[in-house]
Formats: sequence, structure tokens, C-alpha cells
Amino acid sequence: MKTAIAEYYRRFYAVYREHRRDADPTSWEKTGPISDAYAANLERVPWFVIPCIESPMGRAGDETGVYVHANTWASIYPAVWSFMLALRERGLATCLTTNHLAYEREVADLLGIPFDTINQACLLPVAHAQGTDFRRAARKPVESVVHLERWGTRLGSG
Repeated sequence: MKTAIAEYYRRFYAVYREHRRDADPTSWEKTGPISDAYAANLERVPWFVIPCIESPMGRAGDETGVYVHANTWASIYPAVWSFMLALRERGLATCLTTNHLAYEREVADLLGIPFDTINQACLLPVAHAQGTDFRRAARKPVESVVHLERWGTRLGSG
């Protein structure tokens, strides 16, 4: 099953990869080899966790509103994040990905997940962590991503 899910992941990743590489070649030089290795070896990870949520929200592109979708994802992603932190505390690690969701129905069929009533939120490949050294991630300055009162008014712009 892991091999089949990894193949669905790779099928979408092939398209995503080209888009990311073309959109930001400088960033891709740094992250591309890691992403490629991740995709190539995904089924070798000991465990896959696919958090699911029972919801009336439907699928993207249907008649349900943004509110319903946002409300649903706001319900499950904090639990996913807590699970990820709990893994790290126990010497395990994961990386949240959604690439397999391009083939959500096929993965649902493979795993016996009722597609009409259950939504897959993400895929969490779980493995033993290599090291515990945490460091600050490179981030854009807050002033460049936070808007104040109105879109386009940046922090510190007066």
C-alpha cells in the first residue's frame, strides 16, 4: 500500500516539481535535491499516517463555500501539528505533505476510506529522526508579510 501511495505522490510531484523549479530556480537549487530524494524514497519510510476528517464539506470546486472549507481544515490541522510535535518528542519525525491528495479517490479506494463522507487531510510519513538539533528557519521579515488594517499597508510604513 505504501508503494502505491508513494506512486500517486510521485505522479503529482512530477508536475509540481517542474512548476517549482521554473517559478524559483534559485530556491529550487537548494531544496530540489532534498525534495527529489524524499519523493524517490517515500515508501521506505516505516509508517504512513493519513489524518482524515468526517465532514459535510465536500471537495474543492464544489458548491460548498470557503467558510465551510476553512472551518473544516481549522479543525484538523491543529491536531495534526500536535501529533507532529508529539512524534518529535519521542524521537520520531514527519513532514506534512498533501501531494497524494491529487489522487485522493484512488488512495481512498486503496485504503477502504469512504470517499463520499471522509476527507483525507494530508500524508504524514513517520520515521525515526536523525538528530535533534533545531535551528531557526529562514523567514521573510514580518514587515514584508503582515498587513495592518488594510491590504497593502505594511507594518512600519506609518
